[in-house]
Amino acid sequence: MDVIRAVDGEDATRYEPDPLYARFRALRRLITDHDHEELLELKSDLQEQIEEFQEQYEVGSPETLREQAAETETAEETREYRKDASDWELALYHLSIANDAINNYREYADLDNRLHA
Repeated sequence: MDVIRAVDGEDATRYEPDPLYARFRALRRLITDHDHEELLELKSDLQEQIEEFQEQYEVGSPETLREQAAETETAEETREYRKDASDWELALYHLSIANDAINNYREYADLDNRLHA
């Protein structure tokens, strides 16, 4: 069913969610649970979160923020930088899915309605 995939590790095979399946599942949830206007609002909220990280840390990417985490002076700062970098990456991922839902809303919604009719 391509829901999980095997990844060979050093000592054993690991299993993880298939990223494509997870993305399509998240996309379906957005289309099912939100109308077009709500998706635009979600996009705006995600963009605002990303802009706040950029302004707070004066960097343009989560990768740069992770690099700065290596230069912090306290454990608390390092944890905060790493957490915010992860949150930033997650916001970017959700924004990409929201954009896909917005750009293809009519097509996906019509397809979803036909599948459930």
